[in-house]
Amino acid sequence: MFVMNVLPRHPGSAPDSYVFRHSALRERMKRLHTIRPCHLLGDSGYPEEPWLTTPFHGNATPIERSPQEHYNYCHCSDRNVVERSIGLMKERWRVINNHRILRYFPDRVRHLCVAVCILHNICILANHHTYVQNHERMVNRFFNPRVVNVQNEAGVHRAGELVREAIVEHLQRR
Repeated sequence: MFVMNVLPRHPGSAPDSYVFRHSALRERMKRLHTIRPCHLLGDSGYPEEPWLTTPFHGNATPIERSPQEHYNYCHCSDRNVVERSIGLMKERWRVINNHRILRYFPDRVRHLCVAVCILHNICILANHHTYVQNHERMVNRFFNPRVVNVQNEAGVHRAGELVREAIVEHLQRR
């Protein structure tokens, strides 16, 4: 639940996918992925990329669990760490839990967001957990995807779909 990247320069109304698309983190992930396969987990609002996996859209038949449903379940379980981290920070520091009402000037809010993330990490390093459950899993523990190098956005999206399909196949074999 350690916060490793904070980008408070955009307003809260900006879509997460827009913020990520224009972030240094995305460029860093693209470079890192050419050296060693690595992935971030995004929700369905993000585009599929080789370094950013997202859930499948729609539901398969509820009678029998499909490989895609299993992937979505694992993805959701792991991505839940992000939601729990945000919830924990809002619980600890009420200054950021204002029910979407901006009570400070935007420049101050940016500094508050960074400060809250730093304090959150300090609490983790000091072993000060409130309701945190340490059962975060490493889905790719046994999964070794191939490095994908693509040049254009359409190719990036397709390569992301191929990586997601490889993860589904891996989960099926486990």
